[in-house]
Amino acid sequence: PNISLVLKQFKKLSKLHSMLLVEGMGGIMTPILQDYFVTDLIKDMKLSTVIVTRTRVGAVNHTIMTCMMCEKYKIPIKGIIINNFDVDGYRVKELKRDLENLTPVSVLGSIPFIDDMSDHSLYRIFKKNIDFKSLLS
Repeated sequence: PNISLVLKQFKKLSKLHSMLLVEGMGGIMTPILQDYFVTDLIKDMKLSTVIVTRTRVGAVNHTIMTCMMCEKYKIPIKGIIINNFDVDGYRVKELKRDLENLTPVSVLGSIPFIDDMSDHSLYRIFKKNIDFKSLLS
């Protein structure tokens, strides 16, 4: 990938829109190039991050490590969103408690499994389940 082109297009889009959501492509330490990672892209775009975690076994470990890498690279974290996609694993209430006790980051909410992916349904579900005030501050 041509990183300078990506950054140039990001800058153009930033001028056209008041808010952009950038997908992290698999995690904070995912390599984009041999020596360029998602952390580098976030820093070059001057973004903060939202950590999306699942409820499966290993979620606490993964989320703690992600928080540690963000701290190491001085990437601000807006919060954590729990993607309640997995049938097995943690209960959301317990996972929220554990993540807030083990990291310095607030859980902004959880998203249940979604059958209806229409705009109206997604809007309703996100509005009901996510702390947008903290997310957008």
